[in-house]
This record gives sequence, C-alpha cells and structure tokens, in this order.
Amino acid sequence: MYVVNKDGDFWNTDYFKHKETLGLPQSSYIIEDCNILIKGRGERKREMLKKKTRYIGILILIVMFLLAPQDLIAIEDTGILQSSSKEPQETLNPREQNLEEETSQDSDVPQNDPKEEQKEQKQKISIEETELQNNSKVVYLTFDDGPNQYTDLIINILAKYNAKATFFMLEPQMEKNTGVLQRMKNEGHAFGLHGVTHDYRQFYQSSKSVITEMNTAQAKLYELTGVKTYLVRTPYGSKPYMKPEYMEAAQKAGYKIWDWNVDSKDWFYRDSRMVSNTIQQIMVLDKNNIQPVILFHDIKKTAEFLPQVLEYLIEKGYTFEILDINMEPIQL
Repeated sequence: MYVVNKDGDFWNTDYFKHKETLGLPQSSYIIEDCNILIKGRGERKREMLKKKTRYIGILILIVMFLLAPQDLIAIEDTGILQSSSKEPQETLNPREQNLEEETSQDSDVPQNDPKEEQKEQKQKISIEETELQNNSKVVYLTFDDGPNQYTDLIINILAKYNAKATFFMLEPQMEKNTGVLQRMKNEGHAFGLHGVTHDYRQFYQSSKSVITEMNTAQAKLYELTGVKTYLVRTPYGSKPYMKPEYMEAAQKAGYKIWDWNVDSKDWFYRDSRMVSNTIQQIMVLDKNNIQPVILFHDIKKTAEFLPQVLEYLIEKGYTFEILDINMEPIQL
C-alpha cells in the first residue's frame, strides 16, 4: 500500500493495515492524526510516474550544472534550479570593449556644477567664434580721434546704410562735441576711449601715465553721457609701445585693449585708394573666415569714400555690429 502526505511525498509501507480491514473506501482518504493520504491503485501509479519524471528532471539539471557551472549555483531538494544572482554578461569584441571602457571612464568624470556652466557661457567670445555661432558675416567699423566736425557727417552715412560703429574718442574732443556724443548714444553706436593727449611720448611714459589718461577719458565720457566704458584703443595701436607691464596694468584696471585687423590707411591715402586697400584686406580675411575690425578716422576724406566701402560690405553679405566688452580683443 502507498502512503502519501499532503506535501506530495509517498512510499510503500507495511505498518498500515489493509484498507479493507479498516473498512476504508477505494477512493483516497486522509488520516487526520498523521497527515497521511492513502490513495487508490490508479492514483498510486500516476504518483509513481510523476516522481520518476521529477527524478529525471533533476538528473538533467545536474548534467546542465556540470556542463555550465558558471550559470548555475544550486539545486534544492525540491528540484528547483536557482540562477546566479549575477546576470550572464555578453561577450564583447575588442572594439566594443574599448568603447565600453571609454564610456565607463567618462561616467567617472565629475559633472559640472550648474554655476560653473553659467560662468563658461559668460566667458569671453572671440570674433572667430562669434561668426561660427551666428552663422553670419559680421564686420566691426571703428573710428578714432573724434568726435569732431566730421563725425556728424559720418554718422549720417552710417544711418543711411543702417550701420553701427564703435568710436574711440579723445577726452578734449568729447568736451567740445557733447551733442554728437548724445546722438551716438541715441542711435546705438558704441563708445570707446582713446586717451587724452594722443602724444606717444606722454601717453607711453609709464603704466601710470597710460592708466591716468584712460581714467580721465572714462570719467569725462561718464560725466557727459552717463555711460562708463572699458573699451580702449591706445594711440597708434598697442604695438610696439604698450609694454607687458602696461598691458598688465590696463588689465587690472578692467580695460580691454582693442587694435584692428584691417587698416584703411585713410590718414595716408585720402582718396579712392583707401577703398581698394580696405577691400583687399577684407577679402583676405573672408577667405579665412575672420571677421574684419576696420580702422577709420573721423576725417573728411573718410566720410567721402566711406559709402563705397559700406556698399561692398553689404553686397558681400556682411552685417554691422559694435564691439562688446565680452568679446576677446584683437591686438597687433
């Protein structure tokens, strides 16, 4: 006779009396005090078949374990196979492995602090970088030595062509032409400083003389317009007179020293050669994707030939912008 408990385990035993002697029916019967289920003959065969099937399954799993020990870790008495807690890893070819290692190294790099990212966005932008970012051609017109009687005429021409410019001005000239300063401000032009004396022997005596002249011009501009600028162009350009110690002093004072990359030489030619000379330099810069910063002066001949230069620039797709304190200055 076969005895089966509620968990499904069963065996043949001789210590139970024959079921007919006990008066039990042919169907299954549970003995309450020992948690034993006595089953009929047909059910016993099915249970034996089920048990054999379980043993065969266990044997198969054992063979699988021996063939692939890295994927299997244990077989319990119940016959349930437990997988390793680690997921099987896919084998990578050398190229994929290198890529994975590089990605892992990148993930170890500390993320930038949001405040640092904002600082980077506010950092100086060079003229070349500005061109790439805007995906357009920009030109910067600059005028030195004013304001004077010709500055109004130059501003009229700029207004006609919807062009903006940056004016590097001398302190005495600002004092004499306050009305022009207000017009520059109202029409969106930029202010720059050019010193006081325009005498290289006085201006470049020392770092102190350089800063003193710029501070004087800055104070006068602020007095007359309420605008405080740190854009500076030193007389005759920064090379060769601005010594390293002068540059350092200017930087500490917060000034940005601007030169140019196109010299119209309007002070020299004073005729149509000024136009051709300027255009030739612009063409060279254009081939190298460099934006022009053009040097002009507030003189009569410049006002006369300026329209030809502006028409060429417009024809070539340039837009006119003013210099900005956040830009990286061009220096000789």
